[in-house]
Amino acid sequence: MKLYSSRIAGTGSAFPERVVTNEELCRWLENLPGEVPENFSPDWIFERTGIKTRHLARSGETVSELAFLASVRALSKAGILDKDIDGILVATCTPEQPLPASATFLQMKLGATRAFALDVNAACSGFQHAWALAHAMVASGQAKNMLVVGADVLSSVTDYTDRKSAILFGDGAGAVVITRDENLENAPRFSLSADGREWDLFQVPAGGSAKPAFGIDPRDKAEISYSQTRMQMKGTEIFKSSVRTMVDLSAKLLTELGLSVSDIDFVVPHQANLRILEAVARKTQIPLAKFILNIETRGNTSAATVPTALDEGFRSGRILPGHRILVPVFGAGTTSGVTIARIS
Repeated sequence: MKLYSSRIAGTGSAFPERVVTNEELCRWLENLPGEVPENFSPDWIFERTGIKTRHLARSGETVSELAFLASVRALSKAGILDKDIDGILVATCTPEQPLPASATFLQMKLGATRAFALDVNAACSGFQHAWALAHAMVASGQAKNMLVVGADVLSSVTDYTDRKSAILFGDGAGAVVITRDENLENAPRFSLSADGREWDLFQVPAGGSAKPAFGIDPRDKAEISYSQTRMQMKGTEIFKSSVRTMVDLSAKLLTELGLSVSDIDFVVPHQANLRILEAVARKTQIPLAKFILNIETRGNTSAATVPTALDEGFRSGRILPGHRILVPVFGAGTTSGVTIARIS
């Protein structure tokens, strides 16, 4: 069996029209119940997160709609028609609905009738995991063109009475076209990881088979509270685990490939919190100036952070052919990983 490499042929991104500033968010949260942190203000938010604005979806701005807009732009950039897509992978933890997969809605909207379609849920690590699967399909010859999307509408599961977490999240979608390449030397390398022992660091307890989405569980009459249908996170533990994991996985893969941090042109990380990324930069000794960042204006968009940052990196002309990028990620589960790819 002949083996191939894969390359990024095109990128695209999409965000809801509504932009919410820290000032607007503070005014909105003032009227909600829940604990108010001391000195809570727009500056307080920025100092702790590095975020100034985020996009929040209105009615109709769903995961599949944002994914569709991002995909159209990525396919146009790649010069690939809908009919030439072999497979669609949508990474999301906020699907259109429990059934069917959000990827099938995207397939319908694109008219990509030849493509198989499925979702990948690795939370904030989802896009990178889906990228690894797409590469495997292309490298093995089972596909030529794969559409990989990271899309989340986190506002649909954010608990806005928890001000320490509500300030972090935004909505958006990024899409990347992965296509076959003959140059095996440029093949991206992936290292994926998980630690299920940390499952409770970041979770939405209700909405699955363990607990229904809301109301009374008919099996045992247990009441399901509103907060159980929203994201719950242990911020301090997530900070420590995410920094340690992304740093360790990056160092390990660099060593395996015989590379050093000086060989990395840009870092395109999952963007949960600027303070996490500053810690990763310090510990890897990669200057923060080499990080492609959009968290200040987009917030944490979960699976969309990496593909939207990639798109901005390409469109701005910062990421160019020949550049080597490092992509470290960390998400609920906990899931994590790192990719090293040469842009061609």
